[in-house]
Amino acid sequence: MSKARLSVALLASRRAVLLLALLHLGALVAPLLVDIPLWSQALLVTSVLSSGAYGICAHALRCLPSSITMLHCDANDNWRLEWRGGQTHAAVLLTGACVHPLMTVMCFRLADGKLVSLLILTDALDSDQFRRLRARVRYALTNR
Repeated sequence: MSKARLSVALLASRRAVLLLALLHLGALVAPLLVDIPLWSQALLVTSVLSSGAYGICAHALRCLPSSITMLHCDANDNWRLEWRGGQTHAAVLLTGACVHPLMTVMCFRLADGKLVSLLILTDALDSDQFRRLRARVRYALTNR
């Protein structure tokens, strides 16, 4: 396999918006089914709605400064992540990544020890870039 440099720009994902919206809408039902005081139900509903709004903005639409918008991998499998807010950090791809034709889940450890997880669905980048990313992650995980 050619180990050329890989740079991937992550775009907004409609499928991720739909997935997060459906998961949070499902979670909205739970407080309404439980016999708890009305103020508790209101607090739980507000928390779920806030979580959904943040998740969609940060992880699906990638419009917050804390959103990862670029991935770079050089020929030596050194990864670099870029955030919308302008920060760039070197990262190590951890084992346990899930590579599937519809999605890729990657876990990274930054130099300061912070763990970062990234879900990439097929509509977050073009099909050729998604294929190349999946191949690079698979190769990196099998050749450690």
